[in-house]
Amino acid sequence: MSPDNSILPPLTSIVDANGGIWTLDGINVLLNGVSASGGTGTKILLVNQNIYVFGVDNNWWLWNGTTWINVGTNQPTPPTVNLQAKFINLSELQANLDLYGNRIKFMMRLDGLVPVALEVGRILLIIDLP
Repeated sequence: MSPDNSILPPLTSIVDANGGIWTLDGINVLLNGVSASGGTGTKILLVNQNIYVFGVDNNWWLWNGTTWINVGTNQPTPPTVNLQAKFINLSELQANLDLYGNRIKFMMRLDGLVPVALEVGRILLIIDLP
């Protein structure tokens, strides 16, 4: 699969999550060398495993697997992740901490992010995600 936010042009093709190869022949949108439901446009964009085409009508169109859905004039963008840092006094969290000898295990959830474990000196911070 092509990287997120891949755009054609300047690329000459984009590979989607199913291995489909997206190209332009003039303004004709092709999927594996065949017209993608008559789609026409000047750009193809991959965002969050979705294919979008900037149509000749100046709208962005989302491919749903069989046809195109108009999603408006704004270029689709990936969602942003907003993390806020907060300093915590560990003595105030004693009830929420498991003590393991010289290690402290602190469990929390950050939906949609990758699990993280951090050990600094004798303190281990584990961010446990679903």
